[in-house]
Amino acid sequence: MLMANRIKISAFIGRNALKATGNACYVDVLSSAQEAAAPAAHNLASTYCQTHRLDSEQVSLQCFSGLYPIRCCGHGLLSAAHYWLHETQSTHLSLVTSESMVKAYTDTDLSHKVWLQFTRLHHHPITMPPWVAQLYPKQSPIKAVTYGDEQGYLLLQWPDGTDIGELTAPAEQLGLFTRRALICTARVSHHVSSIVYRYFAPQYGVNEDAATGSAMRLLVDFFQQPELQAVQLSQQRGLLFGRLVGDRVEVGGYCQTEAVDAA
Repeated sequence: MLMANRIKISAFIGRNALKATGNACYVDVLSSAQEAAAPAAHNLASTYCQTHRLDSEQVSLQCFSGLYPIRCCGHGLLSAAHYWLHETQSTHLSLVTSESMVKAYTDTDLSHKVWLQFTRLHHHPITMPPWVAQLYPKQSPIKAVTYGDEQGYLLLQWPDGTDIGELTAPAEQLGLFTRRALICTARVSHHVSSIVYRYFAPQYGVNEDAATGSAMRLLVDFFQQPELQAVQLSQQRGLLFGRLVGDRVEVGGYCQTEAVDAA
């Protein structure tokens, strides 16, 4: 079985003065669905995706973390979109996953920023869980909301200007209190459309993610700004952009191809 190249792409990288290495994804470009290899054959620590072309405007995509499929992988989607938009010299296409179809397009200016379009998910305000004070006794959040079911997301907002980077990663302790992934965020002081955030999901093997497009999808809904810019304050850092367009949310970012190897 001969597969096409395996491409390493970094998604949500920084630009200009903002240094951010983003989140790496290995993209296996197949000539057909029959070439898909079992996840165990890859043995990659990073996220990887398998993709092949369906027609002139659609590609198939499945993303994995280790042996397990990922339902919504923002940096995997962005990496695959970056590859196919460049490869086909198109300005738009659709990514077909097992869960949904995500439209992707690139800005027509020289920035080459790639955008993904999602259905908007709405948050549900909740009373602050008592255990949050155990995790963050000195820096208390001011608002808590949830997305999805009990294995969805908990989003905590801190006061404007809070240094989210100083928060302690909850590690395995988070799993004692909830099955939800945790998003911690705050507005940058005096900038209503600029935020910082971090993402933790140790229950699912991710102590802290580098740059999380699926979290940005929720943050665009939460802050309800027409346009939003975010810096994810992981060790690697990520630069993400968002737009709120009616019942749709758009998540954008820059990508860089790091390496191309024979798979």
